[in-house]
Parts: sequence; structure tokens; C-alpha cells
Amino acid sequence: MAIKGILGLFKKAAKKYDEFYGAPKPTQTEAAESLAKDPDPITKTNLPALSKQEQGLATLSPGGRAEAEDYRLTNLYKKLQKNAVSKPLSFGGTKNRPFTDKEQAEKIRNSNFVEPESQFGSSLFDVVAGDTSTRKMPGSYWMGLVTKDQGKYIMPGYQNVRKNITKEELADTNLLHFDDKGKPAGGLLFASEQAKQPLSKLTLLKQIKRNPANRFFVLKNYLDQSVKQDLVDYQKFYASYLDEIKPQLGKAGVKLTKSETDIIDNVSKQIKGVRFPYQRGLLNAVDQGEGGDRFTLDKMEFRFPLELTNLFLKHGKKFEGKNQNLLKGKEAIEKMEGIMRKKLMDSASRSQANSFHAASSQASYRIPGADDYREMIIVQKKLPKEHTTAHGGLGSPTNNALGHIRYQYNDYLDPASGRPHGGKIAIVNEIQSDIAAKNADLIRKEGYVRGINPMGAAEIRVLTNEAMDDVNKSAKRLFNYTADPANRNRLDVEKLRKETNDNQARLDALQAMRAKAGMLDENKTSFVPFAHGGKSDRENYGDFFIKQLIKEIPAEKDNVQWLGIAPTTLTQAAKLEGDIVAGARGRLGNWEFYGTSDGKMGIPGVQGVKRIYSTPKDFTNVKVDTNPRPDSVLMTILRRLAKEYDSEVKLIKVAKSDPYKEHKAFRTIPNWDERLAFNKKATGPSDDSIEIMHAGSTREELAQIADRATRVDRMSPGDSRNYFTTYALKLTPAMKEARMKIYKKEGGLVVDLFKW
Repeated sequence: MAIKGILGLFKKAAKKYDEFYGAPKPTQTEAAESLAKDPDPITKTNLPALSKQEQGLATLSPGGRAEAEDYRLTNLYKKLQKNAVSKPLSFGGTKNRPFTDKEQAEKIRNSNFVEPESQFGSSLFDVVAGDTSTRKMPGSYWMGLVTKDQGKYIMPGYQNVRKNITKEELADTNLLHFDDKGKPAGGLLFASEQAKQPLSKLTLLKQIKRNPANRFFVLKNYLDQSVKQDLVDYQKFYASYLDEIKPQLGKAGVKLTKSETDIIDNVSKQIKGVRFPYQRGLLNAVDQGEGGDRFTLDKMEFRFPLELTNLFLKHGKKFEGKNQNLLKGKEAIEKMEGIMRKKLMDSASRSQANSFHAASSQASYRIPGADDYREMIIVQKKLPKEHTTAHGGLGSPTNNALGHIRYQYNDYLDPASGRPHGGKIAIVNEIQSDIAAKNADLIRKEGYVRGINPMGAAEIRVLTNEAMDDVNKSAKRLFNYTADPANRNRLDVEKLRKETNDNQARLDALQAMRAKAGMLDENKTSFVPFAHGGKSDRENYGDFFIKQLIKEIPAEKDNVQWLGIAPTTLTQAAKLEGDIVAGARGRLGNWEFYGTSDGKMGIPGVQGVKRIYSTPKDFTNVKVDTNPRPDSVLMTILRRLAKEYDSEVKLIKVAKSDPYKEHKAFRTIPNWDERLAFNKKATGPSDDSIEIMHAGSTREELAQIADRATRVDRMSPGDSRNYFTTYALKLTPAMKEARMKIYKKEGGLVVDLFKW
């Protein structure tokens, strides 16, 4: 009866297998053949189609023997293992970078278009690819590999970079999740261990590459500098023409009435002060002063005034033959109007985010006056569920945006000589991830849990398929053995029963895994890399954004020597006094993230605002002392990069505006607090209290924006009022050329597996 019962269990197992799995399933080698057709570069190479005979010889056994015997896979593994050493952070020597929309269009037009290599890579990929195993290994084996200290890379240029793997990367890849006590609690590796199903290296590498963090592109907002100068020249010509209208009409023999004179004066005043294209709003957009968000291309008045056109029609016959300058000037303006609009439209087109109308908005979060201000939005190429962020300072919403960075290029004083260097420094004004902030709020206020990455559902299906093959082969092997009368006297019933029950348990576990793969629960946040809902988010995406900017700089400018941070003491801490709590200077989180001019989290005696939660939804804003001792988050990131790439972090004097445009429109920051100053003076307000809004070559360029709050004065290149001090990272060729890790390099994961 025992034997018969076991045979019945085998039959049930086989039937359940057929019901669940359908027709006979492909072998591991057949799966590899299928993967070879996948566009993923990992599996393209060294995996030619196999004959039926070869497929039969390579059939996977429960112990994973066939994978080790498949020379195509082993050759691929050897190549990836070699490249993990010789080509670090390159995903095994592949490009692994999605086409941008513009690149895709170029690819269609040009058959010879070559996708540029990615400038970012993954230590997790290198660690798995560099492992010497060639067969499927248990989940515990892979968990032990990815959670231990890996040391540093040995390749020149990377020898100071650690191959450590962070919890965030393991979670984003959906390989391994940890509970609050630091114990493995989920992910593909954990599931494989629970199901007692070994995993192939190929499966893991594909899972890592499909982490959305490894698939992104950037959009940019900016206004071409050449267009800015054209606008200045256009303004000068237009203003000169308006000043000459009345004298030129007189020379043509036109006697203007009082009403006509008033019309001319009024139009001239309106055009120069209100409607003129180079009005205050545009001036702010061009020079990136406060209020640039008031400028939009559609609202610009690129047309000759109707009132003056009517005047020309009335008196045209009197001056057509006597003074052609009026008509020629009018025609020139009308022609220039069309040219300027086209140039601005072209600039907007090149500004990939399709909007520079909001450039320099939210001026409390940036330092105005730069010649070249830009915004960069980092967008995930593919996510399991789209999300939309509508940041007021970035114009139109952008789907799947990880976040944005505001930055600008300024002149600076050479730290050795104290004189203008001639090169540029990139200044980071703001780094922000709206989706990370949203997820954090949902987790804290609504009781949500962080959404997992379901992009590996296909890999889980591969895992379950392989496991089902193993279970089925085991069941058939046992069935054939027990069905043979010659073996009946040698049967160990209890051992057979246990093996059969174990197989049945694996079937149940794998069915559950397969059913759950890819599911999105409503009480989970949108899955976005780096957005885990904790305080470490800002460190992770801050690190990534800084490195992304380092990689973008060479394509934008070839003379940038430093990358600095706009201190919070000159931005929101200086400009948002008492906006939340009376007496507070900005938000504590910004003090911690950006820091002071010397990169510290605070100043003695200065307080910031902190939220204290009594319940997940109820909080109180309180004043707390800023901490002057620790380095800010961004200072820590810059120091780490300096260590890894043999560079340095120094205090740099940065020009608030072009020092060679000596005419400045400036103001004293309202409600300025001298405790925030770094450039102090013995008497009177510090240089840091002065905020330069615009710079011009002539006073006339700035005259129209002068008011009671904004003055126009001349400042020489050596005038101390023209500079502020901040901490900055020296950019080296290695930083610009070497590939970088997407996830931060410090804070690696070391887990004692025996404490599970």
C-alpha cells in the first residue's frame, strides 16, 4: 500500500505539473537559445542556435550539471568574468544605455549611428559576473556573495573605488530585501533559498541589468548664450530707433500734433518699460535673476507697435521720398522680430524639456546673476507603473522623473593666486526628487509600504520554469525507479515519501511565487529607484545627481575646473526667514543637505525648522539649533569623490555674476542676518548680504530694472562685493572619463549570514 500510495503521489505531482505548466517545457539550453534572441546585449554573444541533438545532450539535471557542461554559457561567463576586471562598471563590456528620443530619431535617419557607451555601471553586476561559479547555485550562495566586503577595483583609474553593494541597490533590483533587524526577508535570492531552487548566473545578471536605475536619460532647460547677446543687441537697436522717431519725422517735414507727440512718447515708454521683448521678465530669464518665471515665449511682444504703424500710414507720403531711414528702420525691426522669435524657438527646441519659461523661478532656492543657468531633469526610461511629477519650477509635468537639479556656470578666483582664473565653476543650486518626497509622505502619513520592483517578473518565471523542470524530472526519475519490479526490495519508503512531499511543497511554493510576480499592491508607493521613503534617499539620489552633472559638464563646457554647492546660507536660509516659524532661518533638512559655505550643517546660535510628528498625519513645526560640527550631505559626497579620484575639496571664491560686465543691478537681501555671512567685514554689512541680479556692459542695459529695492552700480572684477565663498570639488580628467557607480560607493553591506 505504501508503494502504491507513493506511486499515486507521483501521478498527482505529474498531473499538477501538466496542469500548471502545460506542454513540455524548454530545457535550460533551449531557454538560453531563446534568450539569445533577446535584445539584451548580455545574452546576444556566444549563444548560437543549437541542434536538437545538442539540446538533448545539454538537458538540465536537478543538480545543474548541464549548465556547467554547456560551453556556450561557460564561455559567456568567462568573458563577463574577465570584463568585470578589465572593464569595470560597464555591465560586462556592453553599452547598457537606452536611446534618448533624439538619438532614436538619429538612428532611424542614419544607419551608421552608434549608441554611446554608458558612463555609469553597477558593482553588483561586476561582483556576480566576476564569480567563478558556472553552474546554478543556491540562493544562500548568492546572498553570501553580494553581502560580503568585496574590496576595491584593481583596474587603473578605479583603484580607489570600492566594489561594495548597498541595500538600496539590492532592493531596487529586487534581489534581496531586509527587515528592520537587517535580516533577509524578500527578493529573488531569498525566494530561491526558500524554494530550495538554485539560480543561474545568467538569470541574476539579466535581473540586475533590468533595474530601472540603470535605464535613464536627461532633459534640460536652458537659453542659449548666443541668443541672449542677440536680445541685448536687438534691444539697443530698438531703443535707438525709438529715440530717433520724432527728429526723423521732423526732417521729413512732418509737423506732429500734441496728441501724436503724446502717442509716440507713450508707445516708446510702454515698449521700453512694459511690452518690450527685453523687459524685466525677459531680462530675468536671460540673466537668470529673480522672477524669470514671468517670461514666456508666447507672451513676448515681437511686433511693430500698431500705434506707430498708423502714424506711418497717415504721414507716409511726406517722408517716403525725403527720409527713407524711418522705413528702413521699421523694416529692419520687423525682420529682426522674425529672426529673434525663430532663434528663441530653436533654443527652446534644443532645450529638451520643451520649456525655459520657468527658468530661475523659485529664486529663494538659487543664487541669481549667472551667465549660464540650466535645469536638468533625470527621467527613468521604463518603470512598472508611470508616475507624474508637476514641479512648479520646471514647467510642464514630466512622466517618470526621478528628480531635477538646478545649476549654473560662474567665474571664480583662482585659490592659489586670488585672481580671476578665466575658467568656470559649476554651482549646484538645488537637487530635489519630488517622487522620493511623495513616497516618504505616503509611508509616514498613510501607512504605505515601499513598492518593490516587479520588473523581474520575467526572471521569476524563468526561475519557476527551471524549478518545475527539476521537480518534474525528479518525480519521473522516482516514478521510473519505483515502477521497476527489480527495485522494489530496495525501496526506502520513508525516504521516498519525504522526497515526494518535498517536491510537492516546492510545487506549491513556486506556484505562489509565480502568481505573485509582478503584482502591484494598492497600498504600496510607486516603485522608483532611490525613493525608499527614508532619510537615506537624499544621500543616494544626491550622490547620483552630482555624478550625473559631472558627466554632463564636458559636453556643455570645456573649461569647467570645479563643481561647487550654493550654500543654504545664501539661498533659502537667507531668504525664507520666518516663513514657517518666526525667528527660524529656513528648513533644517536644507541645512543638513547643502550646508554652509564651508560645508557644515549649521552655525552656532542659528535655528532651522523641523517637523515633529505626534501621529503619522499630525505634526508641529518647531525651531531647533543647527549643528555646526558635521559635514553636510553634499560635502560628504564631494569629499568621497575627491578621495576616490585623487582630487580635493577647497573653499573657492565664486563670482556672483560675470565680473567683466562691470555694471551690476543688485540689492541687499531682505531680512539679512549677519550670522549667515562668510565674507565678513570689520564694519558695515558683509559682502554676502549683496545679491547681484543682473550684469551688463553698460548702465543703459540695466536702467529699466532699477527701482527702490534694486540699485545699479559699477563693480570692478576685483570688487569684493562681486564674490561669495563656497566649498567645491576639483574636477579631474579621471572623473570626467571613468565610468561611475550609479549607487553610492560608501556604506557597503556586510551581513553575517549565521545570524539569520
